[in-house]
Parts: sequence; C-alpha cells; structure tokens
Amino acid sequence: MKSLKKLLIPLAILLVLIILTVVWFLIKPSIGSGEVNEFDKNVVVYKADEVKKITVTKADGTSVSAEVEDIDSERVWNLVNSDTKEGVNYSSTKIETWVIMLSQVVANSLIDENPSDLALYGLDNPEYVIDITLRDGSTRKVLLGNNTYDNVNVYFMSDSSTAVYTTVAMKSQFADYSPIDFIDSKIYTMDYSNLSKIKFERFCDDYIFEADCVYDSSTAEPSFYFTSPFSIKASPYFKNLVDYVATFEVAKFIDLTDDEITAYGLDNPSFHFTFIMNDGETYEIYLSKNIGGFFYGYTNVSEDYFTVSDMQIKYLETPILELLDSYICYQTVSDISSIKYTSDDLSFEFKIDTKDSISSEEATVSLNSRNAKIYSSDNRCYAAVLYEALSCIEINGIELDANPELNSSVNICFYRKDYDTQNIDFVVRDNDTYYVFINGTYTGFYVNMKEFIVDGGTDTYNYGIIPAYNLLTAAIENNINNVYDIPEN
Repeated sequence: MKSLKKLLIPLAILLVLIILTVVWFLIKPSIGSGEVNEFDKNVVVYKADEVKKITVTKADGTSVSAEVEDIDSERVWNLVNSDTKEGVNYSSTKIETWVIMLSQVVANSLIDENPSDLALYGLDNPEYVIDITLRDGSTRKVLLGNNTYDNVNVYFMSDSSTAVYTTVAMKSQFADYSPIDFIDSKIYTMDYSNLSKIKFERFCDDYIFEADCVYDSSTAEPSFYFTSPFSIKASPYFKNLVDYVATFEVAKFIDLTDDEITAYGLDNPSFHFTFIMNDGETYEIYLSKNIGGFFYGYTNVSEDYFTVSDMQIKYLETPILELLDSYICYQTVSDISSIKYTSDDLSFEFKIDTKDSISSEEATVSLNSRNAKIYSSDNRCYAAVLYEALSCIEINGIELDANPELNSSVNICFYRKDYDTQNIDFVVRDNDTYYVFINGTYTGFYVNMKEFIVDGGTDTYNYGIIPAYNLLTAAIENNINNVYDIPEN
C-alpha cells in the first residue's frame, strides 16, 4: 500500500504541472507577450523606384548615404559619402539591394504601443537611424535598437507612431554597411586580346614563371608560352589557373590592422601575379596561402584588402609539370616536311607531306626513301606510330640547377615547312634518363629513356622510338597491298 502511495504522489504532481502549462499557454497573450491580435505589419514599406535617397546614421556618428540618378531611362544608385574613394568601383546593384532591404521594414511583432522606457529596447539611443527620402519629397525615419535575446529579431520604431515592433535582425546587418561593403566584387575584367605577358611568382616553392600570351581572334581564346625559367607551351591547367585569377569575384572586402596583415601573410604573400597589357598597363594581384577555405589578398588597382573563396581560385599549387605541355617538343604533323634521327646505333630519315593527318588519304610518307603508308587490318597507320613516338616524348622531370655539357647521345631534328628547325639533343643524365637540349640550349628538362625503347606489342599507342621504327620497317618489308598485321606470339 505504501508503494502505491509513493506512485500516486508523483503522478498528482505531474498532473498539476500539465494543468498549469495548459493554463499558461491559454492566458499568455494577455499577460505581456507584446502581441495583439491585429496590427499593421507594413510599418515602412516602399519600392526601390519610390525612393530618392537613403541615409543610415550609426550610433558612433558615422553614416552611409546613397542617392539614385536617372541615366538614359535607367536608375543608377551611387554612394554620396564623403569618405568614398576615388577610382574605386562601387556596385550600383549592391547599393540598390541595400536600399531595398532598408526601405521595406515589415514588423513581425508589436511589442508595446506606448512604451514608458525606450532604453529597454535600445531605442533611446538607437544603433541605427534610417532616413528615407521619397521621390515625391516626403521623408520617413526608422530607428533600429537592440537585438532580441535570441538575436533573431531587432527592436524598431518609426516616425509614424510611438509603438515598438520587432523585425528580422538582418536589417541591422545591412544598416551596419560601410562604403567598403559596396565595392564591386569583380575587381578586374581581363581583356585577353590586350594581354601581352604574365608573371607568376609562387613563393611556396620559389618558382617565378613568365609566359607570353598569344591571342587567337578566330576563337577568342588565348594560349600561353613559358619564356622563363623554361621555354615551352603551357598546359590547359595553366590556362585554367589564369582564368581563375583573372576573373574571380571577391567574397568580402575587409579592413585589416597591421597585426592582421602579418597574421594573414599579406606582408609576405604566397602568390603574386602580374598581368602586363599591350598598352603598357599592369594589373597585380597578391594572395596569401589558403586560410580556412579563403585566400586573403590585395591588388594594385584598389587600396582595400579582400577575401576570396578557394572555390573561386584553383590550381595555385598545381605541380609544375602539370602546368607545362606534356611533350618536350610536340609538332603538328602538317607543319613538318621531314625528321632525321641520329644515334650511335640507328639513323633514319622520315619524310612527310600532308595538309591533314599522317593517316589521311592524300598524305605521302617515306622512311629512308621507302613508302611508309602501311596500315593494319583495323586501319592503324604504322607511320603514325613512329611519328607519335618522335613528337610525343614526355617530360619526366625538371632540373633547372643542372649544367650539363652538350655531349649528345641521340639527336632528333624536325624540319618544318616554314623553314624553322627544331634540333633536339639528348644527353645522358643517369642510367634511366636524358637531359634535353633544344637548338643547343639546355631546356631544364629531362626525359625517361623508356621513351626510346618501350615496346607496346599489339598496343600501337604505346611505342618508343626504336621499336616504332622497327615496327614500321617490318610493315614496309612484309606488307601485302600496304596491309600488315603484327604477328601473334
């Protein structure tokens, strides 16, 4: 029996608590919730095209003011602050968004129709005073005070009544804007047709790259050719890197103290780009390392520091070899008249005449004066196998500090139809690799010897130069009606 009583007492207490809770919610609106059944929520609501000017004055005495100007039937918003900076592009779109946010203040709660103490809401000395001038000359005023305890809403009142309301706290965030928040997020618009050179300093590995820009007006696309510390065409990865850096949009402009400049590495940036235009203009970008998904930076065209998301800029630390064309001296076959190969063990001359591909019907090809247009049963051209082996020698590594002597073990000479000659020498580096010289100058690159000796067997897309020569020779000697198939082992 005593056990039953022990159970009944907590149950009774629980029942009383449930009843009190229900009563609380039933009477809550009438004992100080600050809400009434009906009130006009549209306290201050104007469309942007009704507004002529808007000024926000902060509690510290600073202010931001914007005014609209009609230009060729378009409304253009401009900042009219005395502390705006000359030469800085302020975004009319950002300003208009700010105007829309602050000229439409909709109440989500009526707190007190006749407050006795505005200090309870921070409205005795408002955080922000918004003065709105309409196009008809009339004016309105909105006061923003403290945030509510949960920081979801902010207390406000207008000049049309004594009532205190709440609205979304985002209004305060917009009211706190300063001129720096209106700077156009796109700092610079790159005109590739006017771009001459790029210099990219990457201090994380102490490389300084310089590249020329060659603009193709027919495709409106640029190509890049490194001139330092090596001479070679840049890869699509470098083109993508340039695109990112030349077209990124700022996440946010920021004011930094001297200590913050040091903390973010901007006194010693990790990356520095210089774009040199044909008209002599230069555009420079300095970036920190990646810090929490953002790069901090500045440019020579703006005094303001900024952050940019690592989704906006990529490939800054791409391995060097990926920034270069894969091949030591790739040549388009239609530009070539002949190729001579010379080593201690093998010499040959490979003549080509085509306006298209080496496999095309109109092409004529010879190896040591013998017809080399031999095909497999599935139409693979063996002359193409040899040409690919000669022109697609992949770079294996970079060794800029080396100073090898030109004691050539292998020489490949490409004779072009424009009478230019690419003379490539391969000098033994170690048991597996060759240093590469082009036209008598060390390139800074080395290649693997397998580029000369790998035998792909039936895989005709994986042949080194010597096996490719042997394969074409076998096809020339053993073809039937210009068709030859590799014997199965």
